[in-house]
Amino acid sequence: MNTDEILSFYRLKSTNPQSWNRDVVDLEFNYPESEKIADNLDLLKRLIDHETSTKTIQDPKNNNKLNTEDPLGFCASVLDELIDNEVIDDTRDDKKFDYLISSHRFKPDLFLKNVHPNLSASDLKQGLSYLEHDVKSKNKDLQLQIESEFLVYIKSKNSLDRIFKQFDNMKLIGKGDANGGKEAAVDYLKNLIEETMARSNELLKPVLEEARTETALKHTLEYIQKNSIIFDLPKSLQNSIQKNDYSSFISDYITAKESKERLTDDGEVSGILLRVWDQVELLVSNFRELLWDQLVGVHLDDIDEKSINYTNYNHEQSVFLNLINKLLEIGVEDSPIMGFLECQFANLSRDILFEANSSHLTVLIRSQKRLKQNYTQTEELLSEVLANNGLNFLTSQLKHESITYNHYDIDLKLLDLPLVNSMWEQIEEYIGFLTNFLNHKLLLFVSICQYFKNGNYQKQIAKTHLVDRIPQNSKVHVQLTESDMLRINMMIEKLIYDVCGCLNLFFKSNDDTLIELTDQTSREQLADKDLQYTGIISDFGFIPCFSNAVSALKYLNRFQNNLLDVFARLNQQSESWGLRPDVLDQLNLTNLKINGRIISGVLAYLINDVKEFYKLENWQTSTMRQGCTLMPLMVHFYYNNIIRDLKNIVFAVTPHENTFQVIERQLLNSFQLLVENLLKKGLYDSQTNSSEQDFFQKSNEYKLITLTNLIKLKSSVFVDAIKLYDSLFDRQLYDDNLEIFVKLDNLELTLFQNYTLLGNPIITEIVNKGIDRKDWQTEQPPKDVSSYAHHLLNFLTLVKTKLLRLDIPEQLANRILDYFHDYSTKKILDSFNRIHDFSTYGLYQCCCDLDYLQRQMGAHLSSEGVSRFKVIYDTIISPKIDVAHVRHSVSEIVNRYS
Repeated sequence: MNTDEILSFYRLKSTNPQSWNRDVVDLEFNYPESEKIADNLDLLKRLIDHETSTKTIQDPKNNNKLNTEDPLGFCASVLDELIDNEVIDDTRDDKKFDYLISSHRFKPDLFLKNVHPNLSASDLKQGLSYLEHDVKSKNKDLQLQIESEFLVYIKSKNSLDRIFKQFDNMKLIGKGDANGGKEAAVDYLKNLIEETMARSNELLKPVLEEARTETALKHTLEYIQKNSIIFDLPKSLQNSIQKNDYSSFISDYITAKESKERLTDDGEVSGILLRVWDQVELLVSNFRELLWDQLVGVHLDDIDEKSINYTNYNHEQSVFLNLINKLLEIGVEDSPIMGFLECQFANLSRDILFEANSSHLTVLIRSQKRLKQNYTQTEELLSEVLANNGLNFLTSQLKHESITYNHYDIDLKLLDLPLVNSMWEQIEEYIGFLTNFLNHKLLLFVSICQYFKNGNYQKQIAKTHLVDRIPQNSKVHVQLTESDMLRINMMIEKLIYDVCGCLNLFFKSNDDTLIELTDQTSREQLADKDLQYTGIISDFGFIPCFSNAVSALKYLNRFQNNLLDVFARLNQQSESWGLRPDVLDQLNLTNLKINGRIISGVLAYLINDVKEFYKLENWQTSTMRQGCTLMPLMVHFYYNNIIRDLKNIVFAVTPHENTFQVIERQLLNSFQLLVENLLKKGLYDSQTNSSEQDFFQKSNEYKLITLTNLIKLKSSVFVDAIKLYDSLFDRQLYDDNLEIFVKLDNLELTLFQNYTLLGNPIITEIVNKGIDRKDWQTEQPPKDVSSYAHHLLNFLTLVKTKLLRLDIPEQLANRILDYFHDYSTKKILDSFNRIHDFSTYGLYQCCCDLDYLQRQMGAHLSSEGVSRFKVIYDTIISPKIDVAHVRHSVSEIVNRYS
């Protein structure tokens, strides 16, 4: 105990007292006697206050007698609640005195916070009623006690004081020191009185402490009830969150906030209210985070595109607008509008980067690998490919020889092998994702941006008076700044550039680099790399290997049309978006690059197709085309498809003159390659033996049929193709003097010679052997035409019959027959020139054979052939005998065969 406490307790002025009057604090207090209870209560308070101001007596032993009951009546023991709520450890914890109403340390704010943290204003009102009832009942007992005992107490106090004064004034003289005895007696008596007063005050002190506590608690509860809208707010906000009733949450918060601001202005904000408001702000902060999480969780896929209306957006039906409105109402430091747009931009960028370039391309590349693994480049596979691709589809149409074929009415799945079709589907999905991204997701994103940029959002919230409910610190986020506008434009432009980059890289790729598109680093390197193209099909990774130009054109035409529609839509709207001209240039450049790559790829596959066309030749003759197989008609429809679909590709953009030149060069080159490979097929399938028997074998007819096909292709199919090209492309490519026709003429001549040369040895053998073995010195007159002449005419007749049977065009048939007849006259002249000795009848036989041959050969005998016969007459027969006489003599024999 310190010095001040000792002096106060013993009512001393000095720690070394020498005199009662000088060193003792005089107890000056009047105790007027009164019958009125009000006066008595006032006197009691004054007495206690006086005693308390001069002395404080604490008795720790009395702590056990403190009241632990809940003054509000909600629980049996405050201590049990504190222990359950982990506020105190046990009943010995000193912190319990802050929560016991009978303790002089009782703190109402801590009591409500930690004993009853979840009570609403209505609950507290009920507790107040309980407390008032309890206090009133105790007040009655206290009043009765005071009325009955207080006057006795006051009288006793006054009596003791008078006695003390009397003792003090008495002249007590002891046997010893008179003054010392008196003072000792007075000190002893005074100590007894002081001790009695201290004990009596200690007994009365809890009564008054409880009264003061009651008053403080009553004032607190009245304050809580008056501001119940604030004190009820934590619980009501929690209920609103549990019910997902965000409108009530915001409405209750704003109302309570306005009330709190009024109290602040009036200086009526208490500590307990501030602590409650801290809980409110914590709930609001958590709620704000929840709203942010929900806002950034909104994806464009969840937004109904049809609901967008620039001038009349339904905020209640729009989830993201509703969330933005709530955030603005509740108060935010960052712009929810820009936050939402930034989040959507990140989502869209991720869609491009991962979904398009990783997910879709990964599946596509896997399809390409499976295609290559299963279809290896072997002759057997090529036969299967050509038996199941678009070329064979055309063949199947021609089996019925339907010339009403509509090149647009094709089931694309019939044009390729199954795995090729599968890769086409993956390519279509990839390009479809990107076009859908531009056509739907990007436009939807832009329309939302425009809604905020054009001021329609601001007009709408002003119209609904929402802007009036937005706190001042949030209103700055209602209007977009110039920086926000630029940022929005940058996001839109970046998305367009990213998609254009994906498309450019995809159509730029070859078979090897296609797999690199899934890796971001490789993509960046590929974007800066200039690939070397050789014009072979492996240069074009966007067309499945083992496909063909027919299906490639139809698929790519469809892809390009979809892209064109989207690009056109973006071009129309981008100006109103306020984008830079560079964006339009990028769209146009992308379109031109894709168009150029498609044209190059299709032409590469055209060349590849015509090189393999010969494998479709099965030598089945056509009933529509004289002497031809189905090949010319099939080629006709092939080029008809190619040229018509190619026209749609080329004129999708404004074509450059160089584009036409490349197409024309490749088109004419394809004619030559097609014919060259058909010739190889005809020569390969034909017999090469020169015997007469082999000459008339069916296999040897393939050269003749190939020749017929070639002539048909050169004179009709290719000419029609060029004229169709000129008509559709508005060009003037066709010219009789085109170099390609010269080359085709040479190829035709080569094949003609190859075929006819097979008959030359046969004619040579027939003529040479027949003439050499004939006895031209015979002495017998001729009875018949020589056998060699019959044999020769029989061969020529068989050739003619064959030509008629194969329905070879008359012009070609006559050309072949003319050749063989002419060649026969050469051999006849050569053979007779080797015979030097003729008898008279030998000359008769020679004249008989020549007249027979000349007459039988008839129209196929050329002027050169007639001249050769004349040479024989003039040089062999005429010098020795009269030719006219001889010819008359053998006329009967010759006439037998007329």
